Amino acid sequence: MKTYESNAELIDVFLDHGFREVFSKGESKSFKRMHLSVFFDEGIKIIENGRDLYSCKSFTKEQLQFLFLYFKLNDMEKDIFFEYFSFKQIMSKGVDVIDHKRRLLKREGNNGRIINKLARMLLVYDKINI
Repeated sequence: MKTYESNAELIDVFLDHGFREVFSKGESKSFKRMHLSVFFDEGIKIIENGRDLYSCKSFTKEQLQFLFLYFKLNDMEKDIFFEYFSFKQIMSKGVDVIDHKRRLLKREGNNGRIINKLARMLLVYDKINI
């Protein structure tokens, strides 16, 4: 499984997905997209509105896809999403937990709107190219 470390290749991936560089000094770099900032230094740190979301040394392709899915969610979708999951859960366990929760809700006969939103998130996730 390919991993992306804090290097030029990963920086290009973030630039390709709409981030812009806001700071660069030596090996330290900072990129921003709307309310999210990504810092590359000794590791990688993701911050949203001043709140630490996630820190790591590298990303897998699946983690990057989830990260870019997160940027595409509107506020209502994020509310639904975070009712069931934390950002760190998805980054560590993978997006399969979304499909698992969708299937559980469907089996329990819960709100079809939420099931449809989770299914939409999975479709968007599958279309993200890294």
